[in-house]
Amino acid sequence: MPNYFQPEIETASPEEIRKIQNEKIVKQVKHVYENVPYYKDLMDKKGVKPEDIKSVDDIKKLPFLTKADLREAYPYGLLGTDLKNCVRIQSTSGTTGKRVVAFYTQNDVNLWEDCCARAIVAAGGTKEDVCQIAYGYGLFTGGPGLNGGSHKVGCLTLPMSSGNTDRQIQFMMDLNATVLCCTPSYAAYIGETLAEKGYKPEDNNLKAGIFGAEPWTEEMRHEIEKLLGIKAYDIAFLNNMVFSWNSMNNFVVDRYTNGCRIALIIQEIRFAAKAADGLFSDFINLPCADSRFDCTFQFLMYFSKILSCLTHQLYFFC
Repeated sequence: MPNYFQPEIETASPEEIRKIQNEKIVKQVKHVYENVPYYKDLMDKKGVKPEDIKSVDDIKKLPFLTKADLREAYPYGLLGTDLKNCVRIQSTSGTTGKRVVAFYTQNDVNLWEDCCARAIVAAGGTKEDVCQIAYGYGLFTGGPGLNGGSHKVGCLTLPMSSGNTDRQIQFMMDLNATVLCCTPSYAAYIGETLAEKGYKPEDNNLKAGIFGAEPWTEEMRHEIEKLLGIKAYDIAFLNNMVFSWNSMNNFVVDRYTNGCRIALIIQEIRFAAKAADGLFSDFINLPCADSRFDCTFQFLMYFSKILSCLTHQLYFFC
């Protein structure tokens, strides 16, 4: 039986979803054109006006931003609301260049936590669970989001952050953690360390893991499940966006149609060089607006082969 945190959203019909998406893309583009000079200039150069966008079918008319544009516009160039409305930032790692900074209003924070709560519930989490958050709690968006999502579900939350594996294992075993949230590589390392300490998978109380923020394979998933004795789920999030998918049979959730800040355009896909390994292609970006969001960025994203198994187009707008 499926588990839902916000069933009215997560079980909406395709017709309801498309209606919402059509309304939001029209409103969003108008807001961006009027409030983000950087993107307005791109639209003007392409000869596109807000009134040209009448539904998601018109997305192809819009100019895309590249990662280079995000860096050029750093730090405030793509901000879609007054800075006084923002309550925090999150940031990319900057490993391939200048960091990309995302600005969050309180409303953005609330919705991000809702999305993470949906993922936890979809993986079987309830208020009876102990949720161990071993994602980083700094500029990376994963730790704070899943921490807040765990609170919203009502789980006992262990805000461990990343690292200090001995302490992770101590709290995991002593406090009977049932859900583990971290990167898949760290989950594998925890599992290996448990084995080195003489623990067997049945010695822990974990039932599910929510792993993401880096690419991983089905082979790695099976290894983690074997090491920890759990069901391992995918969740993907980058700075400014979040979505989850079910690599075939392992959906955490694809229930973010109203909430995530991206559009998945499963057509004319430009595969990244390493798409076959499940890596994302370079992403492209459009600032965001919605009545429930005071958002800063809206991601229009081409995805690589990791989503190519989908046979229909998915457009997700906040």
